[in-house]
Amino acid sequence: MGRWNGTVAAVAGAVVVGLLAGCAGEGEPKERVTSEAALPTTDPPVAPEPSPSPDAPESGAPTPTTLEPPPATTPPPTPVMEVAQPEVPPEAQTNDAEGALAFTQYAVEMMGYSYAMGEVEHFLGISHPDCDSCNLQMEQVQVWTDDGFVLLEGSFPIETVYQVRVADTGVDYLVDLRLAHTNLLFYAEEYLEGADYQHVEEWQPQDLTYVVQFLEPGMWQVLGIYAFDPATGTNP
Repeated sequence: MGRWNGTVAAVAGAVVVGLLAGCAGEGEPKERVTSEAALPTTDPPVAPEPSPSPDAPESGAPTPTTLEPPPATTPPPTPVMEVAQPEVPPEAQTNDAEGALAFTQYAVEMMGYSYAMGEVEHFLGISHPDCDSCNLQMEQVQVWTDDGFVLLEGSFPIETVYQVRVADTGVDYLVDLRLAHTNLLFYAEEYLEGADYQHVEEWQPQDLTYVVQFLEPGMWQVLGIYAFDPATGTNP
């Protein structure tokens, strides 16, 4: 996955807009106008000039106008997306196919947590330093985070688990699975010269193999993530 075209790659998206109305202001208050009572005169009585109403402007003064509210803006959504940090399931305590599958499901959830929270340390902590695919995924998370994007909606649901195999090493496990189609909804408050920006990144279904290794009860690590061909049951 590279960065989006022109700024973002094609994988997931953003949404949710809240409008913040500005306060309407009034023009400067005008001086209140009063009139003197008509003075007595020996001439034929003349009706006094009517007193202007308290809200009337002075003669020759411009008519006050109400200011239009400022253009609506889009504040950052609050909260963005509350995602609980995944916990290692009890089934991952054992060094067997069941434990390998449970850990892999946990690792996929942790990847979703990384995208949602813009946090990479936890996923990197359960992956081998030489796992290139793991590092690339977290680099993408870091790129979006540095550019001000936050995830509003989305996850990485496992649609199918094809099989759990024992690697040729006799030690590692290969978990073949399909990640379902998903949309990741991203939002950036300030982007493209300060303009609010929303982005939908779409991920097509992916057939993958997670290679995982048991370290000690409850502790595994991801050694690699590879493309999987369900028709042949192999990694092309």
